[in-house]
Amino acid sequence: MKKRNLALTKALDWLKKHYMFLVVIVFLIIGIRTTMTIIQNGSQNKEEKSDKLYLLVDAGGAKLAMYEPQSFNALASSDEDIVYLNQLIFCSLFKLDDSLNIVPDLVNYYTVDTDTGGVYIDLKPEGKFYDGNPITASDVQRTITRIKEIGYTSPYYLYASKISNVTTYDEDSLYIQFQSIEDAALDNLVFPIVSAKDYKISGQFTKGSGPYNYAEYKEGKSIKLVPNPNYYDGVPTYTIDITIVQDKDKVLGLMTMDAVTAYLNRASGADVQAEGKSLKYQLVTSGELEFIGFNMRNEYTSMQAVRQALCHAIDRDKIIQEDYAGMGVTSDSLYFPGFLGAAKNKGITKDTKVTTDKLASIGFKDIDEDGMIETPEGDDLTLTMIVNKENTSRSDGAQNIVEQLEDVGITIKLEVLEKDVFQERLDAGEFDIYFGGIKMDKQFKMAELFGSNNYITYNNKEVLSRVKELEKAHTADEQSEIFSQLKTELNEDLPYFSICYRTYCFTTVDTFSDKNAPQYFNPYRDIANWRWQKRMTVDSDSEITTESEGE
Repeated sequence: MKKRNLALTKALDWLKKHYMFLVVIVFLIIGIRTTMTIIQNGSQNKEEKSDKLYLLVDAGGAKLAMYEPQSFNALASSDEDIVYLNQLIFCSLFKLDDSLNIVPDLVNYYTVDTDTGGVYIDLKPEGKFYDGNPITASDVQRTITRIKEIGYTSPYYLYASKISNVTTYDEDSLYIQFQSIEDAALDNLVFPIVSAKDYKISGQFTKGSGPYNYAEYKEGKSIKLVPNPNYYDGVPTYTIDITIVQDKDKVLGLMTMDAVTAYLNRASGADVQAEGKSLKYQLVTSGELEFIGFNMRNEYTSMQAVRQALCHAIDRDKIIQEDYAGMGVTSDSLYFPGFLGAAKNKGITKDTKVTTDKLASIGFKDIDEDGMIETPEGDDLTLTMIVNKENTSRSDGAQNIVEQLEDVGITIKLEVLEKDVFQERLDAGEFDIYFGGIKMDKQFKMAELFGSNNYITYNNKEVLSRVKELEKAHTADEQSEIFSQLKTELNEDLPYFSICYRTYCFTTVDTFSDKNAPQYFNPYRDIANWRWQKRMTVDSDSEITTESEGE
């Protein structure tokens, strides 16, 4: 023990004498390692880390891309891009909010006569055209007349044709009478209002009443929109520049050069990595519904318990990921997610216990224990599903459903048909289940699914009555109450089952910001508040220059 203590004492004495020497050695080692790291990193990043610094500065208004228009006529042009631009150039009597509920635009006050199918309207006195002239009841009356004169070629004829007459009382007041009580819906009053003095059927540009107005058009090259200084809801700050393109597949490339700053891609699965520059994107729920329908002529699919059992065996999220490339969202009903602001719930989710319990409650069991469900008559439960061959996502999704139902002992014979054969089978009612889809406009009407000639011959009078009532003119609160009841009934009866609503890809430059995402029917919604920043470079001599920009 004494020897060990003596050795320890000698070691401590040596450390005290050579302390500073050891410190110097340690710092030299650290310094050498750091120098080597700096040299190595400097060698690797010599080209990347130049003597330039990058700053982000406000770049002004949005830059868009569109095809060359065939016509700019506000009421007659059916060009998809112009129909969307019209929502920037012109106000309408009513518009739709995030929940697809109808809200006033130019309307200050209104009342609905549900007994006669008429709507009394007072216009906002602050509503004005680009030239400062007020928007009057006569402008509304003349707009409706013009749309009817244009006829079926107008994208707004579907709405205006349901109006029988318009009576004006003074500059701000009018009464709109619909053809029938069933047609008396406020979402029929969503067409652009043009100036009675300025608009000509044969003309091109018409003075706007919305946040923007046409300012410059270079055929085949560009369009410029400028703020409407008289817009009632706040004058935008920036102009909008639009590049005319021949191929929208090239838009992502233009975005890498800041020639386009935002683009709503309706194709499935947009690639947000283009030419090495990262772009941002967010998914926008579309009006494209993918669903399955159950034939009420069939002995088994006409049974509510069977329909409920089948739906609870389907994993919709799996179908969206595997067959729709993730470009879809589920809804808690057949209608648009969050429709009319109704409370959202989980909806119908996969639960195979519910499936087996529902089937067992009506005598459908695996009697012989072969893994397959038998009917009360002792036969395997076998159903036929048809799908259009040309729609790859649906045909793949249908196969996915077949496999999922087989897992719970239900046999589905899938027939993937050519388009014309598929339609023939639908018309003839020769199917048990069909996988289909519909594309809604902003009115969001379900006539194809619940009309008198629906393919599944669905005839639940209570449900059909509420569907029709939902599409009549009511206040927002009344609409929400009607839909809340309808959603409960549809999720119980399940004549159709929503697989998903497809999503669009809203792609932007990485320095883009917005307050409100686009809507599927209004891709430029809230564009006045879109912002993006341009990269500026600071050279070694402290001069600020703009990065090169594609034209």
